[in-house]
Amino acid sequence: MLVPLSTSSGESLERRVPHSALVEEHTHLADGLLPWVVGLLVAAVVVAALPRVHTVPRWLPLLGAVLAVVAALGTSVQVARIGHSGAKASWADVAAQPAPAGGEG
Repeated sequence: MLVPLSTSSGESLERRVPHSALVEEHTHLADGLLPWVVGLLVAAVVVAALPRVHTVPRWLPLLGAVLAVVAALGTSVQVARIGHSGAKASWADVAAQPAPAGGEG
C-alpha cells in the first residue's frame, strides 16, 4: 500500500518547513488515513471473495458493496483533505512573502 510512502513524504515535509499550526493540522489529518485504507481493503476483500462462497445470504453482497462505497468515499475525502492541508503548509511561507520590487508582469 502507499500509506507508508505518503507518511514518509509527510515526515519529509515536517523536516523542511517550520513547525506551525498548518503542519500540525496536516499531521493530524494524515494520522486518520490508515483506518480508511484498512476499511477499503477489508471491503474489497469481502466483495472479491463473495463469488467464491456458495451459500451467501442475500443481504451480504449489498452490505459489501455499501461498505466498499463508503470506504472509497471516506478514503478519497481524507486524501483530498490531507493534500490540501499539506499544500497550505508547504506554500504558507511563499504566500506570506512580499512581491518582488520592479513590477513584474
